[in-house]
Amino acid sequence: MISNSTLQEISDKNGIDKYSVFREIVQIQFLEEVYKIPTSKYLYFKGGTALKILFGSNRYSEDLDFTTSLNQAEIDTITEKAIMELQKEYNKISIKSLDALQGISKKISLPVDISTQPLTIKLDFSQKENVIDPKVGTIYTNLPITTTSVIKHLSDEEILAEKYRAITNREKGRDLYDFLFLLKKGVKFNLKLVEEKLKFYSETYQAEKFIKKIKNWDEKELDNDLRKFLPLKGRDIIPNIKDLLLRKIISF
Repeated sequence: MISNSTLQEISDKNGIDKYSVFREIVQIQFLEEVYKIPTSKYLYFKGGTALKILFGSNRYSEDLDFTTSLNQAEIDTITEKAIMELQKEYNKISIKSLDALQGISKKISLPVDISTQPLTIKLDFSQKENVIDPKVGTIYTNLPITTTSVIKHLSDEEILAEKYRAITNREKGRDLYDFLFLLKKGVKFNLKLVEEKLKFYSETYQAEKFIKKIKNWDEKELDNDLRKFLPLKGRDIIPNIKDLLLRKIISF
């Protein structure tokens, strides 16, 4: 297990709290174990953590998100095997199922010395849509852990398409940040792909609704949701995210 002094060094260097650093270490270790299991080829990694460790975003994340065709029992088997491997290093780590309106949700918990609250990682498995543009890649990290597994994941264009729906259907400022990150990275807003993804939910692309949602986004709520996930040097952008994003969207 990583020492508290090493965690502090990484925290100071990266400008983020020790809890977030440790959580990312455990996230990566969990993914490493998951993708050693043959049936994991039907798990496609996506979302904020995928953007962080596969595509180079600087935003930390508390979840691991997947699209999959696997059923409950198959997901249970994979996650339990991965946790059993992690128990060799973290003997008190555990996993439990959560109630979910759609798909399958789980929560990993690990008591830690650096916090009065356990370290938690939420897992979400979406079974509603298909993966349109699957990719494979490897984890990028400067943390002191070894990564060798090949990760099945959504393309950056498909993650961007899913972020459109996230912005229009929930109130999490981190979605605006992720959307802007991908656009600034040069990822194409593929309208055909967006519309294809929306079909799974019987929804359609509505540009005016999208723009209005961003314009009306409460800036205090945006800051409250996002600030804790960004390193100190990355927080200056928060007050400008809405304007920067709207300028990009106008060119669609």
